[in-house]
Amino acid sequence: MYLRGKLALALAPLVVVPVFALGWLTWDSLRHKLYGEAERGMQAALLMADQSLADLVADAMADANLLAAAPETVAFATARAAGSVAAREHAALLRLLEQYRAGYPSYLAIRLMSPDGRLLLGTAAIGSSALMASVPPATALEAAASQPVRQMQPDADLLHILRPVQVPAGNAGMAFRGVLTLSVSLTPYYARLADPYLGFGGRLLLLLPDGEVLHASPGEPAVTSAQLRSALTAPGTSHAP
Repeated sequence: MYLRGKLALALAPLVVVPVFALGWLTWDSLRHKLYGEAERGMQAALLMADQSLADLVADAMADANLLAAAPETVAFATARAAGSVAAREHAALLRLLEQYRAGYPSYLAIRLMSPDGRLLLGTAAIGSSALMASVPPATALEAAASQPVRQMQPDADLLHILRPVQVPAGNAGMAFRGVLTLSVSLTPYYARLADPYLGFGGRLLLLLPDGEVLHASPGEPAVTSAQLRSALTAPGTSHAP
């Protein structure tokens, strides 16, 4: 009996160690497989997100161009430049903006602003009236005098499109008379992007290469831009566009 016990103790490592090693190797292989599948899934999600955002921006740019060049907008801007905006031009443009905003729920506000950023006319969705009083940065207004401008507002999940309003002037030229501003909600876009991950207890955190946070899922721990920049530049960190 004593000999049998000694034999059992002597043989135990020969049995336990291989079983433990096999279990560890199996887990390690499974872990790498899961990481690989998660990374491939993330790459696919990022590609779809990139295309979806590109389509959203392209559609908003096209709509802003259409509104800025609409006959109602040109008539209002021309009359204002002449100092004689009639009720007819005012009502026609307001009706156009309201119809357009009602047809596109993600467009929270559409505004016509003077070259210096003063609100001339606009419409906003319910709960978004604060957008009517907001003024784009001076740099954005200056750039919008000659070309369309895209501006992100991460703290409100908004994309602003600024489009110059130009009207015919003398000698077949065009005169800059204002800025058409289209404010687009990115909340539905972020919700679709986060949906595959939130069901598994994941969190969505979108940021720029410099560490600026574009969007963070509710409950995401607060981190500073400096911390994010440090993480993004740490050795061994992988990046995906």
